[in-house]
Amino acid sequence: MPVSDESLKSIKSSARTKVSLLRRVADLYQITGFDTVTVTQVPRRNAPFVQQQISADFVTITFKDQFVSRGDMFYFQRSFLNSWVYEGKRLSFNGIRTNTKVIRHGDHPIRSGIISEDTKLTFRSRSARIIWLVQMSSEMWDFASPYKAVGNQKNKEPSCETYFNKFISFARKLFEKWKKLELTHNLTVVYFSRTFVRHKEDSSRSNTASAVHTNSDGRMYCDNYKIVLNNETNTDWNSLIYRMKQAFVNYPREVKWDLTPGMERIPSTAGQGNILEAVNMTLNLLHLHFIDRDLHRTGNSIVIMTAGNG
Repeated sequence: MPVSDESLKSIKSSARTKVSLLRRVADLYQITGFDTVTVTQVPRRNAPFVQQQISADFVTITFKDQFVSRGDMFYFQRSFLNSWVYEGKRLSFNGIRTNTKVIRHGDHPIRSGIISEDTKLTFRSRSARIIWLVQMSSEMWDFASPYKAVGNQKNKEPSCETYFNKFISFARKLFEKWKKLELTHNLTVVYFSRTFVRHKEDSSRSNTASAVHTNSDGRMYCDNYKIVLNNETNTDWNSLIYRMKQAFVNYPREVKWDLTPGMERIPSTAGQGNILEAVNMTLNLLHLHFIDRDLHRTGNSIVIMTAGNG
């Protein structure tokens, strides 16, 4: 805010001149009523240097339940050039409603700053479309090392759990965080696997539409995909945990895994699986994202979860 010589004289002439601040700004800097503050006038010749020192290098803003294109993001940033922002400030432009979260200058966070030409704005969507691809390889039923989970926690007893239970623990913690932050992501969960078969005619026993193919080693296989959750936006995220567990228990029966000698249908390891095919299937769904677009979502993410490597 520019301060003129006349305003400075009026401040000096009065012993109890008040400076009004927004309640958010006062709370941000822990300023209470009748606190002593200092108002300093910056000479015009020093204005470029001071503006460089108080400008923000990085600003993270969040938005929710709206679609924002790349062009909207560009014009949004241009509209707030040379504007002062602080943590928690709401910024609106052309119907786009955002909230300022993190402001950084150099390598340290600051509470407020000025958006300049060099400021990098990061837009984070709180209502994105997320697809989880969970590989049902043979390692998913193996037990993970109990000592890696404990780490440096001395008072915690080591315990064994399957890799699927580790996935469920991760999902539960993530859902709790989404609920705390009041996020409205659109979640889709797909279980996928590759099944090795002994005889080609065994594929007739499966109710899936997967055809039997032959890999480079001459082994016959078929790929299976199951949509567990489809476009879920649920405030009660914990209810989705039960559905994922139930689908996990029923999955071997649904894909007709069998250990009968001579009629084997066994799951592949993670390294032998169909990760690329699963990603390609998802991209076929997302590459036409501009058709019948959901105007309450911004951003598409694919997350692959597997119990092995390769």
